[in-house]
Amino acid sequence: MPNRPLYKQVKDRIVESLIRNEWRPGEMIPSEKVLATRYEVGLSTVRAAIGELANAGVLIRTQGKGTYVAHHSARDNLYRFFNVVRNTGEKEPFYRELLSLRKERPDPRTTARLQLPTEHRIRVVRLRIRLSATHPSFACAEIVVPAHLFPGLDARRVPDGPSSLYALYQANYGVNIIRVVESLYAVRGSTAIAGILNVKRNEPLLQIDRIAYTFNDTPVELRTTWVHTRHYHFLTMQGDAA
Repeated sequence: MPNRPLYKQVKDRIVESLIRNEWRPGEMIPSEKVLATRYEVGLSTVRAAIGELANAGVLIRTQGKGTYVAHHSARDNLYRFFNVVRNTGEKEPFYRELLSLRKERPDPRTTARLQLPTEHRIRVVRLRIRLSATHPSFACAEIVVPAHLFPGLDARRVPDGPSSLYALYQANYGVNIIRVVESLYAVRGSTAIAGILNVKRNEPLLQIDRIAYTFNDTPVELRTTWVHTRHYHFLTMQGDAA
């Protein structure tokens, strides 16, 4: 795009390097001066490009040290996309437990939402997990990802524990989640979900439907999460403190 601002062109080139894993998660990228020389632009242009990527959570600026590629397993980034909090308002560490994992052929809606090729050989991996914290089994989720982006993904590669799946995606498959779109609904729990959460069938639950995106706005994960809201709620914040 000839009319695209120069700093956005530089941003695109930095993203291309991230896609190629030129700079790995947790690594420091070259200094602004080095990048300005590399892309033949001014320092202010590089700063604007890095600023957008930092605001998006793709890069992390550390005062006096440099700029690093965000790592989903880092403490400050671990629950970046997890907006379920206790009714006290605090986010608490959770424990993830894999309940099932299987490969299957996607239905037309899944194919469309993940923008998959329509060839019959394309498969997806469907996972079901349970989340526990102070109050046991407060949420469970069903997750669908394209099998070709996660080769060899099986139960052994999804160990139970406190780390997020996005950290696993990033570390083992080079798939970086940089944006999510979520829709919220009030629903009644099915028999299966009620059994997982140890609540009565038809108990009111919060359902969160999510599409997660990587670079170039490519969808790489569908996720539906059911939350028992007796002790938890969904919290979102917008804008910056004045």
